[in-house]
Amino acid sequence: MVRPEEKAVPFLVYLPPQEKLHIQPTVEFRERIERRNNRDFSDAPNDDRTDFLTRVRVGAIATLDKQWKFSLQYQYARDWIHKASGHSVDEASDLSLGYAQHIGAEGTATLGRQKIVLGSERLIGPLEWTNLSRPVDGFRFQSKDWDAFVFKFGVGETRPLDARVAGVARTWKEGLSSFIYKHDQVNGRSIDLGTVSHWTKRKYGQWTFDLEAAIQFGENKGRHQRAWAWHSSASHPLSAKTSGFLEFNAASGGSNSDNVFTFDNLYPTNHKFYGSMDMQAWKNMNEISAGVIHQLTAKSTLSFKVYSYSLRDASDAWYGAAGSANKGKNGDFIDPTGASGKNVGTEFDLEGTYAPRKDVQFSGGLGLFKPGSFVKSRNGGTADDQLWFYVQVSIRF
Repeated sequence: MVRPEEKAVPFLVYLPPQEKLHIQPTVEFRERIERRNNRDFSDAPNDDRTDFLTRVRVGAIATLDKQWKFSLQYQYARDWIHKASGHSVDEASDLSLGYAQHIGAEGTATLGRQKIVLGSERLIGPLEWTNLSRPVDGFRFQSKDWDAFVFKFGVGETRPLDARVAGVARTWKEGLSSFIYKHDQVNGRSIDLGTVSHWTKRKYGQWTFDLEAAIQFGENKGRHQRAWAWHSSASHPLSAKTSGFLEFNAASGGSNSDNVFTFDNLYPTNHKFYGSMDMQAWKNMNEISAGVIHQLTAKSTLSFKVYSYSLRDASDAWYGAAGSANKGKNGDFIDPTGASGKNVGTEFDLEGTYAPRKDVQFSGGLGLFKPGSFVKSRNGGTADDQLWFYVQVSIRF
């Protein structure tokens, strides 16, 4: 005979109490039409391209007893590409997020597939502009002052399979200081780089100053790495709804038989910083930019920005946002002799956003790139303007 207190306890009794376990479904949808004419600055070989970009993410976030968080998100991305030579479709699906996170008194530990934002995102960012973004597989610990991480890349376009990244950063009264170590293999040769950076953002009266600098050292495919980069900007209100800014960016370039001086931009979100047309990376560059941002209404903004680019080292390449050399009709934009000069060109961007609700946003933009003497020289003496535009809708539930 079984006494009442000895009866088998149903399995469901062991599940966390309802008030301690909370599950929130998540759905994200983004659709963008993007058009680019004369990417190689020549209308002779017709490389005009239109992309119809679709991204859908479905997942859930579970929280348990305010100490545990679990996130699982599936992503489907589709790019329908239209060119004069024909149509093609690029599809990809994968786990965009899949991590467990513990929130304790000493800090937050995250293990699994996640997205890492470090400071300004000039060195490490999730690159949400692209259809696949840049999730990583790794471990991260964050406290009030410290941030430490180690990861490899889980998803992404042109994913660097052999890259391994580790870093530590500290937030203090002067800003964010960090050290990032990168190991990679390219064509069977090792790249081992250390990057020390500092970022600070300060406000003095109505002025806001944003400053960042980095130095880089190590070994790069058998040569020593000796590189640097810096950024500075100042913004100020022009009226109650309008602000203006002036910005300077520079990064080293060039090489010799013993040293590589070209700054490695690591794994940033470059789309946010050096022109929306994605024609410039933070490497071998000088840039001066200025612009105005106007708040049309409480739910809409309009911005106009101008960027002027030149090469830091005339014998090195002109690098695009993805980190590789831009291409013209005659191949990579590089002149090892330096005879083509440094004047890359000027970009004009006009963009607007409208958010009727906090979970819905419409955006669009128009970009015009006017090539300089360097681009014209490498394209055979002449170069056509490049035109780019997009319209996009983003919805989150």
